[in-house]
Formats: sequence, structure tokens, C-alpha cells
Amino acid sequence: MSPKFLTALGCAVATFNVLGQKIVFTYSETPSKNYSISSSICVDEDKKTLCLMLKDNEKVEFFLFSPDFKLLSKLTPPDGLKNTAFAYQSTYLHHSFVNENGFNFVCSVHDKSVLKDAVHERIQTVNFEKKETSADSYFVTTDDEAYISLFVNGNKYYHLCANDKTGEIIVYSVIENGKIEKHNVPVNLKQFYDIKKAKFHDYFSFHRTFTATEETGLKQGSDLTKFFVYPDKVIIVGQIDKEPPHILTLDLKTYVLNKEKLSMQGFCGFEGKKERFFNNSYIFENRLYVVNVCDERIELGVFNPETRALITKQQILKDDDSFFAGDVTSSKTVGKHEKEKELKTSELIKKMMKGSVGIAAAKNSNGNIVLTCGTYDETIVGGGGYYVGGFSTASMPIGGTYAGSNVPKTTSYQNFNPNMNYKQTSGAKATLVTSFKLVFDSAKSNILTNEPIESRYDKITDYSQNFQPSAQGRSLFSFNGKLYFGFYDADKKQYVIQYLEDDK
Repeated sequence: MSPKFLTALGCAVATFNVLGQKIVFTYSETPSKNYSISSSICVDEDKKTLCLMLKDNEKVEFFLFSPDFKLLSKLTPPDGLKNTAFAYQSTYLHHSFVNENGFNFVCSVHDKSVLKDAVHERIQTVNFEKKETSADSYFVTTDDEAYISLFVNGNKYYHLCANDKTGEIIVYSVIENGKIEKHNVPVNLKQFYDIKKAKFHDYFSFHRTFTATEETGLKQGSDLTKFFVYPDKVIIVGQIDKEPPHILTLDLKTYVLNKEKLSMQGFCGFEGKKERFFNNSYIFENRLYVVNVCDERIELGVFNPETRALITKQQILKDDDSFFAGDVTSSKTVGKHEKEKELKTSELIKKMMKGSVGIAAAKNSNGNIVLTCGTYDETIVGGGGYYVGGFSTASMPIGGTYAGSNVPKTTSYQNFNPNMNYKQTSGAKATLVTSFKLVFDSAKSNILTNEPIESRYDKITDYSQNFQPSAQGRSLFSFNGKLYFGFYDADKKQYVIQYLEDDK
């Protein structure tokens, strides 16, 4: 690598201008003693309308807005929460979608007085034209079905479970007019990968769902299993110990599953030489990005997500301290104390080899791809430090946004995770973050210099965390091509929606 290139890379550090904020909606309340509020957004892309749901301890209200946030209609069930999806012991709000019935909000409901210990998914439907709300549609998952993912695809909602006994993925879908379908998808995992003592559903643990155009950060990019949703399929990318990335493609029309392992020929750990390595992947737009790290180097591979063909590969050697010229690598501990420092390449590799390797993609102000790679570990520090790897017992909620005053039902499972850090002793909770950033050309996939390395996602996250400290129930959403930030301001006791834009 030439000195000229290195200097240019060092100049890549740049910052966005300050975010401009315009308040487009506020809703004030006089909270009761045990007051709590939750919210959800549902957008009708065809009609260009938005439904905002606001729920507190006693009632739920639905607001319908035009693209310029003019209030078109408002619905409030007259009997409070009694005949809604929020009338149960605990309700966990997942997703929202639009179909022929109107706006739909999907909730996991747990109430022993209704279905004993069973968890069922209930649909809260809002129809502004008919001035009606209902919660009549629901389905119940069985004891043999462990939740693994859920997502909305167009005007349909999908809920995926794993059956440990049959080795199948169970797909529940809510389609036209609230009709519910169930499909059993054989996986035959034993012929593909031996998970040994772990259960079948552990294969999908530490998961998160994305769209193929979703911009995100390292926290989300460090999960081991990622579900990428397309109009007619979902691609599941898994990080597996001592394996290349696993890619499972589920056709949402035929419910046929295809399994393959990404070819990593030429990458460290896959050259016939026995060495430790860790990798993780992220699909963004029309590229599959893979970070692979071993003791001697970091590698970045860019693949075609359809053909799996390698487009380009970048290698960063352990002794190449000049590669990361400028402020493009860092290590930070967020917890009782906070500190941040720049890292040498060898230090970066050392931390990545004992942390949760992650990769995330977003766009900068020029529309090019900012890749953030590194580790993101929530752990315990002090009282003996932390350790890496082994089986852990985890407690996983059904998923979604908290929408009630009671704790939602969780499922417990054992999972082996070679990258995450576990410690069950006294000490301070902390988040250990190690990262580096590079900018790739969105069309040619080559590394760019003299480009802003701060993404819009980073900028908005920074605004949300540092400039709205009293914000609760934060949500970032797009409506009619514009970006908005919704939150409950605990100090002012009001719900606020702001339009976010860059000041030019």
C-alpha cells in the first residue's frame, strides 16, 4: 500500500453538520402514579398515511396522519384496554403491517387465565374508514415450537419457530384479510452441520432481523444469526464456530429451504493451515460483506449475495500500523467508567480474537458504504474480569417493543457462543467496544479515500443518546421519504415526533 493512499485514508475522517430538528407532533398527558407509555408506528406506503399507536396503563389511542403530519383521524376504544390485545397479564408488541383490514399491530400475549402457560400472537387491527378496532385474529404456538424470528414482508406478517423434535422451521403467516397459515419446513440440519449437544433452535440463537437495505451499527451487527428479508424470500446468515458463514435461503412462496456454506477459499482459516479464526457477515443492498479475523490479519470480503461469487478482498496485516492512519480505529469501555483510545493493528486483532466479532453497514453523506467492523460485548468487568466462550444459559423474550407494565414471558435455552463474553460474579456492567471503519464505493466495492466515515446512522444514534437524554421508547422511522424520530419526553411528560434533516 502506497504512502499516498495511507495519507488519503487518514484524511477520511469527517463529520456531518449538526442535525436539524423540527417538531411535527406532540401529545401531552397527565400521568397517573404508575404511568408508563409505549408507542408503535405503522405506515401505509400505498395511501401515504401513517398510524401512530400510543398506549398507557389505562387506554390505547390511534392517530392517522397525512404525509405532512396533518391529523386526519383519531380512534380511542371506549372501554379502555378491555377488548384490545393489551388486556392481558403481559403483552409484548412486535411489529406492524397493513392489509385489507387496515393497520395491524402484532403482539405476543401471555395470560394464564386464558391459555394457561401458552403464548399466543394476537393482532390488534385498526380501520379508520369503518371507525373500528378489534383484536380477534390470533394464533397459538405449541410447546414444541421455540421462537426464532419474526418479520413483516409487504402486507404479510411471518412468525418463525423451530421444532427441536422434528428439526423443522415452523412458519406462521398472517396474510390477506387476517387469514392465518402454517407451513412446516424441513431443514435436515444434521446432514449440513452437527450441532452436537445443543438443541436445534440453538442454531438460530442470538438473532436479529433486517431488510436488505437496512442501515445499522456494530451492536446489531454483532449478533450471530441475521435474517435478511426480501419481497419473496428471507436469507439467513449464520456465524458458526470453526465454520465459514452459513447461508440459508427460505422461499416464501414455495417454503423450500436451500442451505450452503460460503466459499472462503484463500481466507485465513481456510487455506489448509490450522489456525483460529472468527467471522461475521452483513448483507446490504446488492452486496454480502464478510469480516474474517485470525491471529495474523484481518480480511474483508465482498461477495455477490445471489451467486456467492467473491467480488473483492481486502487484507490488513498484523504489523501494518500505517493502514489505519487517522482516527478510524478505537477501543472504548462504556459502563462505570468510559475511556477511548486509538489502537494499533495488532491490538485491534487481539481484541477481535477474544470478543464478539461483528460487521455493520450504513451510508455516508455521499451515498457510499461505511463498513463498521470490530467487537461489541455487554459483559461484567471488575471482580475478576471476564472470560470467553462456553455454554451459557440465556433468557430470551418473545421479541419486539415493551408494551405493558408486566415483564413478558421469556424462554430459557443453552447455547455455545465462542465469541461472547460471560461472567456471573460481582462487578460493574459494561459494554466493551472495539471498532474500525472503512468506506467502500457503493457501485464498484473498492475502498474509497477522502470520504466521510461517519454514517447517517451514527449521527442519528449520537443525537438520540446525547441530545435527548430524557427520551424513552425511542423509535426511528421513515415516512414519505423523510426520516423521523419519535420518543416520550419524560421531563415534559409528552410524546414527541421530530423530523430529522441535515442543516446545509
